[in-house]
Amino acid sequence: MRMLKTRSIRNLGFIFRYQRYVPSLQQNIFQFFASCLQHYPTGIRSYISDLVLQLAFELRNDPMMYEAWYMQHNLRLEQCAKRIDSTNFTVPAIVIYLDLSQPEALANLSATVNSLEQQILHVDQLLIQLCNIPPETNLKLVQDSIPATQIKSRCSIYDEPGGCWADCSTSEYVLFTIAGVKFHSSATVFFTRSLAENPDLVYSDHGLAHPQTKQLAAIHFKPDYSANLLCSTDYIGHTFVCSRRILQAFDKSSLPTYCDMQLAVRRHPEKAIHIAKVLYMGGDSALDPGVPDSIRKSIKESIDRGSPQVGFELHPVETINSFMTHYRNMGAQQSVTIVIPTKDRVDLLEKCIDSIHKAPTDVLFDICIVDNQSSELATKQWLDEIQKQYEHVHVIKADYQFNWARLNNGAICQSEADVLVFLNNDIEIVSDNWLEQTCGQLMRKEVGLVGGLLKYPDGTIQHAGTVTGVGGKADHIHRFLKPEDIPLACICNPLYQREVTAVTGAFMAITRSNFNRIGPFNEDFKVCGSDIEYCLRVRQSGLLILFDPSLEMVHHESMTRAPKAPEGD
Repeated sequence: MRMLKTRSIRNLGFIFRYQRYVPSLQQNIFQFFASCLQHYPTGIRSYISDLVLQLAFELRNDPMMYEAWYMQHNLRLEQCAKRIDSTNFTVPAIVIYLDLSQPEALANLSATVNSLEQQILHVDQLLIQLCNIPPETNLKLVQDSIPATQIKSRCSIYDEPGGCWADCSTSEYVLFTIAGVKFHSSATVFFTRSLAENPDLVYSDHGLAHPQTKQLAAIHFKPDYSANLLCSTDYIGHTFVCSRRILQAFDKSSLPTYCDMQLAVRRHPEKAIHIAKVLYMGGDSALDPGVPDSIRKSIKESIDRGSPQVGFELHPVETINSFMTHYRNMGAQQSVTIVIPTKDRVDLLEKCIDSIHKAPTDVLFDICIVDNQSSELATKQWLDEIQKQYEHVHVIKADYQFNWARLNNGAICQSEADVLVFLNNDIEIVSDNWLEQTCGQLMRKEVGLVGGLLKYPDGTIQHAGTVTGVGGKADHIHRFLKPEDIPLACICNPLYQREVTAVTGAFMAITRSNFNRIGPFNEDFKVCGSDIEYCLRVRQSGLLILFDPSLEMVHHESMTRAPKAPEGD
């Protein structure tokens, strides 16, 4: 009974604390009940789940939520660090490259040095190199900015670019960071323990401090290593550990950019370790001006190594401080078959076909419409007319109960194209040159499947990548949210080109050679699920599944069938 009362008081406190969200809920209360009736009984659970997700994103921007979580996280970190026996692993010599090129670096230097002094695990062979000092900076001011602690004697100042490389030979690992970063007291415990696995790159999650108040404003939770995501956005940041093996490959006359070092691991991503703990606090650091060149060099190296027939252009996306890579096929012309299963609803299918034809392209393509038991006379007349109007459009009959996998497998058997594109009949193409971008991505040796950004007609997200485990199944992330409302620090931001677990069958593309390698869709799934199962098979084969937001489309989801999936799926 006492526990019940305590829980009720907590719930009441939650309601009062977030009462500012109540008016917006009241304004939409009629719409809420109307939508519940509309989705009843099959989709009401999913609809309410999506509403909860939207509320969660509202709360996500509340600093008090972060602060409460971070306090608990810090306590758990300290307890976990104290349970780790440092005698079970060797503490290596570590050099710290502390970058002073950031604005107000000297004012922030003491905070970083003090946090290193307060570490639970002291590294005896620790050297701190103060580097990238602006030429106009008075070196005596730099010396005076170092707090008078025991660690001050281990600090060296290098005013020449690349001069700090000399001490790198004494250490197997270098920790790169910038002035102003505050390390958690257990940071060296987790960093040094991870070095026992002989990695080339180690990084952790971190807290973002408000530039004025220096208080916690957000937390940057990061994914595991992804070179594709690194080519879109600086998600690792300026604080990370790099091995001497990686550093020795660079020119010693000047320091490489942090992006150079992080992308150098792309050949062996298994040598990168992500510590899923918030080990430091820091502000948003300025984008290194050398990053675009680093990304171009890394992409070119990857292409030259595996896919020399692919060209690319790197375009900055200034609104989100990131980059978008546009690929194109530089080799032989690729043929494409676009497979579109349909049943009646000519209004949707006609929009889909028109949008394909309106998008400018030099790619040779044909459209295979799979007619799955259409019964309306207008549909049959329209299908006859579209085949007469376009030589590259043809219709095949599928006189059996709807089975997404079987419909697409049947169409593929009648195609000899190099690239296979699977499209729903309720899709409208928005992006220009979408076929060039799709084919260019697929020509990369490591890429298995490509999917795109699908939006509802109101501009909210329908698909921006799929994750498994949601409700014990799989679901699209960010559904019903607007892309611009999602924080940039979110690891699955829908505006970044990145690897994903799966993409929706409403739009996915694969090369003929990879389809033959993976095999056909699993026809045991009747309505949905076969696209997710296929993606998992692609990943098991060692190929990547890419989400590319430059492939933008409008999706009128499930307009020609019921939204509820059969129990077996």
